Amino acid sequence: GYNTLGAAPLVLAMRATMKVGTSLARLGVTRRVLALLAALETVAAQAVRPAVTTWTANTFAARITEHSVCHKALEPTKEISKLWPESQQQETMDIIEDFDEGKEYPHFRLFGEDSSFTPPDPSEITLKLINMGPGTTATRSVWHFGCDMGYSQMHYNQACNVSPEQKALLDELIDLHFLVHQECIGKQLREPKCRSQTVLDQFRSVLIKLATSGVQGLADDPLVSFLPQWLELKPDLKVMMTLRDPEEWAVSRIDHDWSHLTRCKDRDRQSSSHLFYLDCMQGTEYVSDNLTTMKEEGEATDLSSLLEQEAVRFSIHCKSVADVVPEENLHELCLFDYSRDSIEEENRMRAELLDVYTRALAP
Repeated sequence: GYNTLGAAPLVLAMRATMKVGTSLARLGVTRRVLALLAALETVAAQAVRPAVTTWTANTFAARITEHSVCHKALEPTKEISKLWPESQQQETMDIIEDFDEGKEYPHFRLFGEDSSFTPPDPSEITLKLINMGPGTTATRSVWHFGCDMGYSQMHYNQACNVSPEQKALLDELIDLHFLVHQECIGKQLREPKCRSQTVLDQFRSVLIKLATSGVQGLADDPLVSFLPQWLELKPDLKVMMTLRDPEEWAVSRIDHDWSHLTRCKDRDRQSSSHLFYLDCMQGTEYVSDNLTTMKEEGEATDLSSLLEQEAVRFSIHCKSVADVVPEENLHELCLFDYSRDSIEEENRMRAELLDVYTRALAP
């Protein structure tokens, strides 16, 4: 899980330590041992914390500054490629202008007049942390770090330190996501299983069950698509956001499997982040009425235009998350600021990750 971060002896030693800690879980002492290690680690880390973030000692907040290689992820740009067709230039400019003007979009709500679901008691919510960085921002490496610490987490269709029942809930959510993009959108089905209200109620059910299942952390697509709903369930949810240079992210994302990334057709119904696709299903009869996929859009344009537009959308997503989550509950993280060739840098990286997890997930 540390393939993107290097395999320095320090990291390997940390993994060995965490495996011992996991083994101690059966004796009921893991959390106390890890809490002590985290406290010592945090004190030691203060002297070596990277200059690319600002840190408030008694809060969860850390903000990326202009010195970070990821800082453009929080700055949607209007510098659109002149190679684009005029219609695409204007569309992207409109998206940015709507965002700059603070246009508000109605989020899909789990509970309300059109919902038969009852909000769970706040004490039943076990979800504490979500990494809102889209895939290929080092989400998997960060996830493995938390797994080795013994926390129950989910990343796309994978899970660690969970029960079979918890994993079954993740599988149910992923299956529902694939129903949306493979069947309802991919085949343009207008069948009962693809009716918007039916699908939204299914999402309501599984999201509530997952947030109260005992799982502590979530990461990667499509789990990041449901931030408005996670915040409805837990307004003080801690949010980590792994970042990357927008242009580099766009290249990396398209180089990976991007066929399942779902988004709105109608920008006027789109939430501030194009990833929050449940918002776009409201008021429609069938899922395909107002949803498409990144792949479908990409096939309709040239590569250079697609890369430019995806870089802008990535920045808008990151900035919108930073705007909607209270500063004291948000930690922006750029692992690309750390050198892979320096043990000292890896030590700093580990200290920051350990600090994030301890603050977010400690009992």
